[in-house]
Amino acid sequence: MPDNAEVFKGGTTAGVFKTVKVAGVDGLPTTGIGAVSVMLTVADPTGQGQFVGRPNASDPDTLMMIYGAGVGGNTSNTALLAVGDDGSIRIRTGTTQSYVTVNVTGYYTSTENGVSAGGFVPMSGTRIANTVSGTGVRQGTLSGGDSITFQVGGANGIPANVGAVALGVIVQNSGGGAGWVRPYPTGGTKSTGVLNYVSTKGISTTMTAQVAVGTGGKVTIDTAAAGGTIDVIVDVQGYFMKSNPGGGFTPLTGRIIDTRQGAAVASNSSLAVQIAGARGGLPSVEGGLSAVALTAVHDGTNGGYAKAWGDGMPEPGASAINYGRTNSIRTTTVIVPIGANGKIRVKNASTTATDFVIDLQGA
Repeated sequence: MPDNAEVFKGGTTAGVFKTVKVAGVDGLPTTGIGAVSVMLTVADPTGQGQFVGRPNASDPDTLMMIYGAGVGGNTSNTALLAVGDDGSIRIRTGTTQSYVTVNVTGYYTSTENGVSAGGFVPMSGTRIANTVSGTGVRQGTLSGGDSITFQVGGANGIPANVGAVALGVIVQNSGGGAGWVRPYPTGGTKSTGVLNYVSTKGISTTMTAQVAVGTGGKVTIDTAAAGGTIDVIVDVQGYFMKSNPGGGFTPLTGRIIDTRQGAAVASNSSLAVQIAGARGGLPSVEGGLSAVALTAVHDGTNGGYAKAWGDGMPEPGASAINYGRTNSIRTTTVIVPIGANGKIRVKNASTTATDFVIDLQGA
């Protein structure tokens, strides 16, 4: 989509699902939407809670974000969610919130068998822009109102005629204070939705976005005029072609693993996680499974980051989620290729053991 569609803006009641119309809203098609990529924001959250969604009242919940968990400021994330038969989604926050926004950043069209044809081609996480090292962009921190532009199409194994990309965006808050970043197609319309980073100094915020590619195969990220001093790191998780030579997307829900129920992942160690066939609706690799969309949750007090990749594939240089030295719970969405054995591997790159929770969004 060249621009986002704002489908909800308002308050929520603790534990109560709110029905949000998607089809036909703010330029979206009136029919044929099977799933959506949504950008979620809880502004100045009151208390900690889970932000969950589902397509219909009879469907299980999908964990999309945890907000207010030991860090200050607004909380944002993106997630993939199936759309109900009535063209709506259902959202719920764990605590009453006064200001919640939901923007649709892209959608998957439905097919007769219920699988949405997304044309997505997964990649092992690849770092394409980094203001800390100067990779792909100028080196140096960004102040309020600054922007960066970086090459996407025709670089790092991405075709020149790519239509959109799935990005992991990491914001390192070096100055303190709240703010946001906004990815959008270079030369195109700036998105109505933004990704808010936490206001705590020294804390990294990992978020995701699916962004159309703009002029010259590039993407631009701008920052809030009153935002703080930050570094921005961008990883690509995969891409969408303008036609559909890639894989489809099937919305799914359910918990894959929670290490809090067993043993935490040790420092600089990794854990193989079975994905193929692990839950109903997840096919085998032979049956066409090539990637999975997950909600990754870090629960701990240590600083560091985690990586996720297809088991048996080379370890990527890019991280899946970053976390600071604070007692906080951090969430993000990540799209991960599946290894030939049907597994992914999660690595804890930090100085102490940490717990991870992985929930399914789709495959």
